[in-house]
Amino acid sequence: MGCDSFVVLADSTADGSVIFGKNSDRHPNEPQAIEVHDAADHADGDLLQCTHIRIPQAAHTYKILISRPVWAWGAEMGVNEMGLAVGNEALFCNEAPPQEPSHLTGLDFVRLLLERCESTASAVNLLVELLEAHGQGGNH
Repeated sequence: MGCDSFVVLADSTADGSVIFGKNSDRHPNEPQAIEVHDAADHADGDLLQCTHIRIPQAAHTYKILISRPVWAWGAEMGVNEMGLAVGNEALFCNEAPPQEPSHLTGLDFVRLLLERCESTASAVNLLVELLEAHGQGGNH
């Protein structure tokens, strides 16, 4: 099983809009919550509880619309007030992921990028920073 995503850029739509779509090939009985989280400012030194670990909170987070499995803090997909859309994709490999819950999950990365980034360039940079600082683990 895997996920499929697509994007249609503005120069390919009649009205100049961008279309993003993604399916989530998760268990049919696993509910997804559709949520809006408002933009917020956070105090210096605040910590953020992700799915398994706590990390430093950003000074400001953007308003987001996400779809997430109810058991996870992170998101399968979403969009923020800046127009950034992010979705996760499952990639299977031969190396087993760390099983201890001491890393960010792929779903955590999606939500963190939406909350903290205003562009694809800033999202790529933050993703690298988060991977280097916290690693990725789990099966999600």
